[in-house]
Amino acid sequence: MEKPQHRDIYHKRRIAISSNSVVRFSNNPLFIRMEFFKDVICHLPSNWQKETYHNKTYILVDLDEESEEYKEILVYCNSNYIGNVKEIKRIQHPFAYLRFQLSLEFRREWGLYGDNQTRSHTSINDNDLEKYIQHNCDERRRSSGFNAHNIVIRKKISVYPERDTNWYPEYLVKTE
Repeated sequence: MEKPQHRDIYHKRRIAISSNSVVRFSNNPLFIRMEFFKDVICHLPSNWQKETYHNKTYILVDLDEESEEYKEILVYCNSNYIGNVKEIKRIQHPFAYLRFQLSLEFRREWGLYGDNQTRSHTSINDNDLEKYIQHNCDERRRSSGFNAHNIVIRKKISVYPERDTNWYPEYLVKTE
């Protein structure tokens, strides 16, 4: 089955909203974005827990130490000298993930800069952790992370120029 183009979903949804006599809301950009989000949320990774995300933009999900996902991130941590891992949590941030996927789709469609994906990580203090994840790993949202026990692993498109849609927070690793 061919995956629908996001802008086609967006356009069709707007028409459907207008034709259903909800015209007063259909021109509200926030309403349009939320309706669009409902249509594309089905494109989230299949291993993510089902969540409504009411009153929150992301959740942290504990990974089972026996899972392949946990082992994969543990190998990443060991190969990048992130020692004494206590726990690994998946960051389910659908807004950041979908922006990242739309950016990838746009790059593939237009042949821009390639779409080589890598992982990178940074250490974050407890005080900055929530806003760092909330604001899609924006480096301006954190202070120095030296001696911090929170490591955020993020998926990144290796391209220039840097944009906030070029990455999304993927895992939170707690260290000792």
